[in-house]
Amino acid sequence: MAKLFANIDTNDYGDKFLNDLTDKKKDIKKEDLYPFVDQYAGKSVTDLLICLTCQYSIPESKVLSDSIYKYEQESENGIPVNYKEYFRGIYKMYKEYGIDPIKVWLDRCREVNLTPWVSLRMNDCHCPDDETCFLRPALFYEAREKGWMIGEKYGYFRYCLDYSVYEIRKMWLDYIDEQLYKYDVDGLELDFQREIHCFDYINQPECYKIMNDFIREVKKIITKHEVIKGHKIMLGVRLNRDIEQNKVFGFDAVTWDEEKLVDMIVITPRWETNDSDMPVKAWKETLKNTEIYAGIETLIKSYSSRGHATADSIRGYANRYLSDGADAIYLFNYYPLPDSDLEGEKIRKARSMDIFATCGNLDDVRSKPMRFIVTGQDIAPEGYNVYKPLPILLNGEKQNIKVNIGKLPAEKKVKLFIGIEAADASETEVKVFENKLNLSRENPKPSDMQENLTEGEIVCGCGYISNGTLTYSATVETLTSGEYEINFSGNKGKITYIEFYIE
Repeated sequence: MAKLFANIDTNDYGDKFLNDLTDKKKDIKKEDLYPFVDQYAGKSVTDLLICLTCQYSIPESKVLSDSIYKYEQESENGIPVNYKEYFRGIYKMYKEYGIDPIKVWLDRCREVNLTPWVSLRMNDCHCPDDETCFLRPALFYEAREKGWMIGEKYGYFRYCLDYSVYEIRKMWLDYIDEQLYKYDVDGLELDFQREIHCFDYINQPECYKIMNDFIREVKKIITKHEVIKGHKIMLGVRLNRDIEQNKVFGFDAVTWDEEKLVDMIVITPRWETNDSDMPVKAWKETLKNTEIYAGIETLIKSYSSRGHATADSIRGYANRYLSDGADAIYLFNYYPLPDSDLEGEKIRKARSMDIFATCGNLDDVRSKPMRFIVTGQDIAPEGYNVYKPLPILLNGEKQNIKVNIGKLPAEKKVKLFIGIEAADASETEVKVFENKLNLSRENPKPSDMQENLTEGEIVCGCGYISNGTLTYSATVETLTSGEYEINFSGNKGKITYIEFYIE
């Protein structure tokens, strides 16, 4: 049975849960923190990953600036700052109540049959244009001064730490050792999708050798703590979708697999959009000793419009990747909020709980409607094409796209939606294989969450289709293989949206 991983964003328990708890309740005991974990229990979620770092350390640390440091900080970059409002909840937990919330939650995971992990964002670089930022540790300014960052040519990622610098690698090894002494976990994840720019890879074509040595050192630390704790500690890594592209960035997954350095790899988009065609099969065929998980993000960008994924669209992607042999579905940026009287927050929480309940295994995934929306890759190294199947330009020649939506039970009904940007789409012909479709004008139905969000929270339409796009639908034959070939012919406009709706 497949597993469902949920990575818990630091913001969810920092400025939300702990602030809310400490604002509303006095004389807090560790049992008051249990609901944060319990909300994931009894659903499809099997493994909970609690993030310990963004740029600073959330738990107390002697290696990296932590939440206490940020709460007490009065000056940054020569500018007066006050971050007490953001860090007030976790500060109270440590300093007033003497409770380490992360330890409480990790211990609670085992009590409610969730596997406890900690996740480290290995190179977060939020807010690069800000003079000051509540996320920044003292290390940021030391690294900038000493040239320990990858450099201006990388734009938004220019302040990412350079792992070719010994001091950077040593800091992370010390931090991992420190936190594993403190917490008893079943798994440690190195999140290199925040960010994968860990080297000046343009000028260091063999930077992966440095990272290989780093992963070997991490493995040694884990092995040490397995002896101390008396049980297996899994090592996971979050990476880009493509084996070859990862190696260019500096991540040699094939060598890790051959040396049995890691237990699981999550292949995933970075953030901008979910990816409907990640090569799970290629990973499974190439790596023989490592589990491969399919990462599903919070946003879907079909072409020119973007909205938040909801349970039906996540089920669509989960069906594809579980059909391809993925060992788990992995959710990033999905988290419930504290209970609220605000309608928008109620809707978002309901969305998250539906996801946690129905997106973990094929039986659950196929028990409700699925939406499979064609999307592409969001990031690739310089010199490589980013996989973006849309738009398809109609130029008088036959155009073709093959879409794998995952295996389906024969009783499922499948409707195909096609979005066309054109002044007149009547001349466009659409075939599935060689069968011409009789298209009728229709917009895909928005998910319940998207229908009820306040104005401005979703870009337009059902969240994934631009205004001005003409949308047509037709029922198509249910192919249990899930592999469809769609052919287009026409002289005007472009195809900007493709969705399969399965019920």
